[in-house]
Amino acid sequence: MEHALATAWRWWLVLWPHVLAWSLLAINVLATAHAILLKRDTRSAIGWVGLIWLSPFFGVIAYGLLGVNRIRSRATQLLAGQRRIQHEMAGALPGPDRLDEAVGPDDSPLRSLAALVGEVTDRPLGRRRHARLGEQRVFSRRECSDHALTALSACLSSAS
Repeated sequence: MEHALATAWRWWLVLWPHVLAWSLLAINVLATAHAILLKRDTRSAIGWVGLIWLSPFFGVIAYGLLGVNRIRSRATQLLAGQRRIQHEMAGALPGPDRLDEAVGPDDSPLRSLAALVGEVTDRPLGRRRHARLGEQRVFSRRECSDHALTALSACLSSAS
């Protein structure tokens, strides 16, 4: 066992410069490919490639610390998460017909709320174009909250 360990150590002493050189070469090639493929500005890519090859170990470290745009990478991650959430929420949102059904008939308290939302946002709820705010009956807060609670419970019970 000692003989095998001594032989392996002698081989390591002979080969370590070659292992180190090939490792640095592989790391330099990867860092160069990253800089060339992901840098938008040509001058910046040329500068980083020059630093990587002229200062093999420290150039790669400097590029890893200073050359990689982590802000854009983080923004890409956030946008991907936002798209995933929007995709998941698309199935949970009711359609325009379902909203019209939930809001109720023209004389319901929620219809005036829907008209208010349409006036304020200029995006009416549902497919129906709602009448102007002044043309509808104004409901008290109590009537609106009672009707909203009833409509909400009906929506939740039909959804489950």
